[in-house]
Amino acid sequence: MEKVEDKVDEMIQSRPGFGRATRKFFEMADKDGSGRVSQREAASQVSLIFDEIQRDLDDFGITVTKPSAEEVMEFMLYADDEGDCDLDFEEFEDFYLQVVKLAALKSAQGFLHKYGWSMVVGIFAVHLAKKAVRSIPIVGFLATPFMALVPSVLTGPFVGLAARYGLDKGDLLAAKKKLFPSREQRARLERD
Repeated sequence: MEKVEDKVDEMIQSRPGFGRATRKFFEMADKDGSGRVSQREAASQVSLIFDEIQRDLDDFGITVTKPSAEEVMEFMLYADDEGDCDLDFEEFEDFYLQVVKLAALKSAQGFLHKYGWSMVVGIFAVHLAKKAVRSIPIVGFLATPFMALVPSVLTGPFVGLAARYGLDKGDLLAAKKKLFPSREQRARLERD
């Protein structure tokens, strides 16, 4: 039976963009064109990757902490099959896979730190709203079957996320605008 980590690795590596991104970051790191990446070059590349992730998440107020020098060194040692403190492309691919998994973990931690309580509050808010509607004599009787189709545990987190994002942006409809841009906004995004 395959370990879960092996399945995650396989899933990430099978994505078409993984190979392209690995090649791109390897070529960017291999400044001297030697076909090998030093520890310093790899660490610099990790910093750039996390800077890019942070820029993408800034709009959502999510903070992603960069890996420590020890974490980067651990990835280097893990990937460095030859033990020469330099990575060829295949070794860099193993290194980059570890960086991608760490980036996903740190992004999830940042997301939960920012929005975790909002999701919990959203569950309670939806539950209380349903309870209030059910207490209205005729409306409650008619609405109950429809409300049963929308479980609080599934819809509440989205309500909490949308409310927190809207409060942060000063516009309670900000999440709607972000998820469902107008035709003009979509056209602008496509041009960019």
